[in-house]
Amino acid sequence: MSERPCFTVLIAARNAEATIERALSSVRSQVDEIVLVDDRSADDTVERARATVGPRLRVVARPHHGPLGATRQAALDHVTTPFAAWLDADDEYLPGRVARLLDTLTGGADVVADATTLIDGDSGATLQDVPLPVWTSNPGAPARLFERNALPAIGLVAFRTDVWRALGYDPMLHGAEDVDIVLRAAAGGASFRWIPESGTRVHVYDSSLSRCRENQRQMYARALRKHSYGSVRELYRRGGWDASVTRWALASMAMFRDDPIAALHFLSELEDVEGLTWRVAFLTGTALLLSGDARAIQLLDAAEALHHAPECANNLGVALSRNGRPDEALRAFAASLQRFPAYKDARINLESAWPSRITTHPLREQYVA
Repeated sequence: MSERPCFTVLIAARNAEATIERALSSVRSQVDEIVLVDDRSADDTVERARATVGPRLRVVARPHHGPLGATRQAALDHVTTPFAAWLDADDEYLPGRVARLLDTLTGGADVVADATTLIDGDSGATLQDVPLPVWTSNPGAPARLFERNALPAIGLVAFRTDVWRALGYDPMLHGAEDVDIVLRAAAGGASFRWIPESGTRVHVYDSSLSRCRENQRQMYARALRKHSYGSVRELYRRGGWDASVTRWALASMAMFRDDPIAALHFLSELEDVEGLTWRVAFLTGTALLLSGDARAIQLLDAAEALHHAPECANNLGVALSRNGRPDEALRAFAASLQRFPAYKDARINLESAWPSRITTHPLREQYVA
């Protein structure tokens, strides 16, 4: 370790006694300081953490249980080093991560992201390696974070403390608070750098807050509504992205913001240029479905004719159900599940008397159950 501490790992924990020792063991030899914010744990989280790390651990006790944004801010307020990064209480750093992050941060970066490896939280089996998006090699990459969260482990990015402190966490966000601060950093012109090596092992649990779809969508929409379409369009222009990429980004942003009317506007611009591609047809049909427009069936049928995708069949099933065609809807949900057996939206819709689970964006190419 250096004589003058320069890097802090931050952990927010609540009733994490089952995993905190594993998390801390992965970083104790890599960092100078560790700050743990205890969010009113009722178990042995703090005691096990102290036993694992010793005097380099500083514990910040929250006065009451609250949103994650406030918890993260409490940790950020206690950082005394110029650089820091988060570690979730159930995840791990891989060897050498902090050294790589420091090399990049001291080279002038404000924010650093790397690849990750997803682990099944119950079995411990490796699910998949998640690389950085290919577009991170472009100097204008930060703008593209407004399309959808494409960064592996966005909550575990490393950062320059003074930059993060100037931004601050939104204390009202409980979920997507990490996305929110990264988006505001991108909008504000922060310098992003990328490390292609995997730096973390992220353990996936069905009970995780990030897996609670309704809450995450609500919090993510709130974060995106802080940015106007015009300001994001300008960010793409300054980043060197062409009009087509920018329109896709704005349409995606509008869908996440639950603003189907704006999405239809951007999608109509795309159709004028690209024609009725599968993606245009799927998103237009989905935006119409969200708007309660029966023309959604026509567009989703057109998308199905172009490409048999599980998300398209699912949304078509919802549209058919809402328009009094339940038998056809059931067949659509069954087809969706045949294409992707682990698809939660289609499974819930198939078993529901009133199907309502709409998938607003194309599913990622690699599915994780």
